[in-house]
Amino acid sequence: FEHARLWMVGAGANYTVGSWLFKAELAFTDGFEFLWATDKKSRVDAMAGIEYYGINDVNIVFEIAERHINDFEDSMELFPDFAQEDTIESALRISMNFWNDSLHFTVLGLALGEKAQDGSFVRLSGEYDVIDALSVEAGFLLFQSGDTFFFTGAGDNDRFFAGAKYSF
Repeated sequence: FEHARLWMVGAGANYTVGSWLFKAELAFTDGFEFLWATDKKSRVDAMAGIEYYGINDVNIVFEIAERHINDFEDSMELFPDFAQEDTIESALRISMNFWNDSLHFTVLGLALGEKAQDGSFVRLSGEYDVIDALSVEAGFLLFQSGDTFFFTGAGDNDRFFAGAKYSF
């Protein structure tokens, strides 16, 4: 197997107003190879987002992205490509810090498709800095099944995770 050589060009912009950050990105990528396609394909990715920092120790971020494959062929939907002509992803992240930045909570949600019909997940996590060099973390990953191949049976795979990190 040999990976496709990709060529990419893109641009991004940010604009800040008070506690709000508005952002946008646009990218064009060429050279995608699919098993069932007759030739190489290009893709256009667009993203828009907003961040809010107006509450002490709280950060709220919402982003939405669309990916479009140019000259899409229906055969690209088959195994092993499972490609879609247009995909939409939206993400919401809320982060909070407490106790002089030693306790951190994060909620992250990702939805695939306009109404999360292609699948979604939510990650709830908390991290505590026991000392400067030691932190412990725990949380949940909650999955929702969807119409895409990769999320067909995902709803039965919820997870609990925990860990400790020592930096020296």
